[in-house]
Amino acid sequence: MISLESFLDNNGSHKLAAQQLFVTRQALYYRIQKIKNILGNDFLEPPKRLAVEFSVKAYRYLNKNRSL
Repeated sequence: MISLESFLDNNGSHKLAAQQLFVTRQALYYRIQKIKNILGNDFLEPPKRLAVEFSVKAYRYLNKNRSL
């Protein structure tokens, strides 16, 4: 969840998201590929991206008192 959230918050920038997560870009590419396998390759298209971002933010809001 954190990788996806960081990737979306950085407008799909692998470089910035990797820096924020303190991982290599290759590690982030691997994580994003796993996400694509689950959500589909088009998860960054506007309608799906909006739904994914909303879901991530809603999950964070509803679970803000719980640790991940």
